[in-house]
Amino acid sequence: MLYEDPRNRCCCAIHVAMGANIIGGIGVFLSLCFFIICLLYGRWGLIVLPVIFCFAYASIFYAFYSRNAKIYWPFLITNGIAVGIGSIYILVLFTMLLVNPEFWERQVNELTDYKFHETTHQYPRVVTGIIACIMLVIQVLNIWFELVVYNASSFMLRERLLRERQHGGGGGGYHV
Repeated sequence: MLYEDPRNRCCCAIHVAMGANIIGGIGVFLSLCFFIICLLYGRWGLIVLPVIFCFAYASIFYAFYSRNAKIYWPFLITNGIAVGIGSIYILVLFTMLLVNPEFWERQVNELTDYKFHETTHQYPRVVTGIIACIMLVIQVLNIWFELVVYNASSFMLRERLLRERQHGGGGGGYHV
């Protein structure tokens, strides 16, 4: 009965626990790819990020197989921090796009061989707009991932409480 509850479904009628596992698989794969890219390009300062995210995404699998809702928390906390930082980054991008396009002109000049004419600011605005839109899509996906994994955690908690009631373990006393 608890399994069929519509609150426990995410997209395409997939159960939230299975959806969380899919998110975990995608996250571990992308974290490993980012780790390899950091190794190949010698980005030693960034190498800690894919390790942290790989651990966080792998905790989703461990939570599912151990049936322990608390083990979802490393992902929920890490992803929540990433969403917060990403939101600030998007806000700064849009602000700089509107307020100080010369800053982005210098940034794009340093990253590419393209040189601007003194009268146009369209190219850095287009590049910044594209970066901001990509970041916005990533943010929406991360927020959705957060909701799916949180719902999987809530489902597991409700499942455990129901199991305890059925087996007489959650009979109403205060348990620490």
